[in-house]
Amino acid sequence: MFAKESKRVRHFVGRCERGEDLHAELERFATEHGIQAGWVRGLGAFESVELREYDQAAQEYRPAVRIQAPLQVVSLMGNIASLDDQPFVQLHVALSRATDNGIQLLGGLLSRARVFALEFHVEAFDDVALVRARDAATGLDLFAETTRGPAPTPLTPASVAPRREPIVERTRERSAALGPAPERAAESVRQPASATPVEPVRAPAPVRVVPPTSASGVTWAMAASASEDAQHARPSSTRSTRTARPEPDVTAPAHRPPPIEDPLANDARNILFDEPIPEVGEYLDHRQFGLCKIERMEDDGGVMLRMPDKRKKLIKLDVLQVLEPRIEGNKIIYPVRPRGPRKA
Repeated sequence: MFAKESKRVRHFVGRCERGEDLHAELERFATEHGIQAGWVRGLGAFESVELREYDQAAQEYRPAVRIQAPLQVVSLMGNIASLDDQPFVQLHVALSRATDNGIQLLGGLLSRARVFALEFHVEAFDDVALVRARDAATGLDLFAETTRGPAPTPLTPASVAPRREPIVERTRERSAALGPAPERAAESVRQPASATPVEPVRAPAPVRVVPPTSASGVTWAMAASASEDAQHARPSSTRSTRTARPEPDVTAPAHRPPPIEDPLANDARNILFDEPIPEVGEYLDHRQFGLCKIERMEDDGGVMLRMPDKRKKLIKLDVLQVLEPRIEGNKIIYPVRPRGPRKA
């Protein structure tokens, strides 16, 4: 069995325009919004479709059946993953159409579809990556485990543009197979958004309320004092711990989720949502203590560190700002610094 847990989900709802190619639109949508793993649902109607069936014995798809007729969507479900570092959309449908003998029900793998009217719901799972690879037992491109790669490089428009060429080619092939689209107003023709650099995203931090500070902010002396207080605040027998989670082993595709935006960044309460969360087994780069390994994390924000000289130190993260991590070999390292003054 293959399974991954997601704890960060975005939801999108919208519709496609009449005459659009459904797969091409969803692939472009995934690229523009950095969706590397998602689930798709939809309802509406098509002008024409192509349905396919997989021959399990021969391990190949049978020729597609093209239906050029009005079709109502009874059910549409599928997912968004990555194949060859490109967004890949797979959809399955149940369709109905009126015939001389009444309502006919059709279904199967949807390989092409020209939209008459379609409304969709996309769930994007931003803390996992679904990558498809050839499965020897079935001959299908299925979800597969992949190994952790090097630290991702920020994207540039030049690096993204060539990646979209296969999507354009698939759009041309599908449009040719489905026939001409009806005339649409010029304003309904949408251009793909320009690519902008995005950074890899970690899960949002738990809500932490930072106590008021002086106008000059928190100093290293204040941070050390708070950590020293935490060291003797309560006996170790009352401390609760969190277990380490395994490191992700998926190399993120090129279409990555966008950074988390903090809508309360300027809120007087200074509630933080967008700082990365260090985990047990990872490292903090502390100006005074050096490169310290995280041995335990507590519910009240305390972190037990093992310093370079093997001594242990309990500090409080509430008075420190955790920055984006860097990767050195097999170590994930988070720089920390005293938190600045609150924004009014």
